[in-house]
Amino acid sequence: ERTFALFKPDAYPRHTKQLLKQVLAKGLSVVVQEEVVLSTEIAERIYSDMASFPVFKRLVEFVTSAPVLVLVLEGSDAIAVWRELAGPTNPRTAKFEARNSLRAKYGTTAQMNAVHAS
Repeated sequence: ERTFALFKPDAYPRHTKQLLKQVLAKGLSVVVQEEVVLSTEIAERIYSDMASFPVFKRLVEFVTSAPVLVLVLEGSDAIAVWRELAGPTNPRTAKFEARNSLRAKYGTTAQMNAVHAS
């Protein structure tokens, strides 16, 4: 199984080595890894499920403000494994519910939460 992953500007490139180490430790392999600067159009598509929320515009502005690392991860139950590793969207919640998640360790706000998991 494959899944899309993104290391956001608050985590990339600063925490890339640590993030990748944890991804690999969970048994996932990196099939595609590319640094990109997302266009507004692509970012809006990635976050289309949030279009009705007030945070949508700020989120799109944030992920298009600097380079990000786009990945395709592969492994058994890759989607579930990646989502669990990412943790709850809000890092404050993640610190209580999933202390070892990427968002608990590297995120600071619901917007600046280190990674995107889809």
